[in-house]
Amino acid sequence: MSDLTPKADPAAQVFAWIVEGCRQDDIEDALALYYPDLKKRQVTKLIKEARHTIAELAAAGPDKAWCLAAYQEVYRRAIESGELGVAVRAITHIQKFRPPR
Repeated sequence: MSDLTPKADPAAQVFAWIVEGCRQDDIEDALALYYPDLKKRQVTKLIKEARHTIAELAAAGPDKAWCLAAYQEVYRRAIESGELGVAVRAITHIQKFRPPR
């Protein structure tokens, strides 16, 4: 699970953690640690919205889905190799796939 700064947007962070492949219970634990003011229903809503966004991306077509998967792989490899700057840039690109709210 990637580190974050306390000022990170929790919705963006949940999206990134799901893209990273984190399990729901790990995400819930991290949210409790980094965002202790969030209520259980808010945590559930954040996770549900992030999953919905990912499903919309997958339904948007194979090109977007492939690009998202490629950025996920770049992110994973960057984290493994300690290239945190590359990982942050990958997350920035991954978040561009999110539909506007």
